[in-house]
Amino acid sequence: MEVDIWRLEDTKGITDQLLAPTPENLIRTSFFNFSAIVYDYNYSRFIYDENFCDFLMKRELDVVYEENPFVESCIVSTFYYAEKYELSISFKLCNWIRRHYKEDMDFKKVQLRRFGREYYSNDVINKFCTTLLRYPSFKIIKITRIYKLIEIKFE
Repeated sequence: MEVDIWRLEDTKGITDQLLAPTPENLIRTSFFNFSAIVYDYNYSRFIYDENFCDFLMKRELDVVYEENPFVESCIVSTFYYAEKYELSISFKLCNWIRRHYKEDMDFKKVQLRRFGREYYSNDVINKFCTTLLRYPSFKIIKITRIYKLIEIKFE
């Protein structure tokens, strides 16, 4: 398992938003709501806000801090976590994908680097994204894999 460690002061979201480098502000820099939680070793406590609580209550992936230079990785992660943990995808996150998706993105390279294998072909993710573009008022409520077929349910 690989672990990334860096100083709070060097966190992109902290510097971009001109936030004080505190554990309380770190949760405001998370891309996903499910990762907007921090354990403070100094005080033996978890720090979270309504974003994380909403995730637990709704079982819905959402975006917290939208500024992220790794668009392909965010799209792949959305697809992966939604399927793996049976999570819906918020309207806000679907709109983020709609705004940032480009047809020529290389999702295979991102998956090989992150997972060491390809879970979803570029074709599958492109169809997922173009369907979102085609139906701007929809959000995704479920992604299911049945053998090699991917089923996406919209609301």
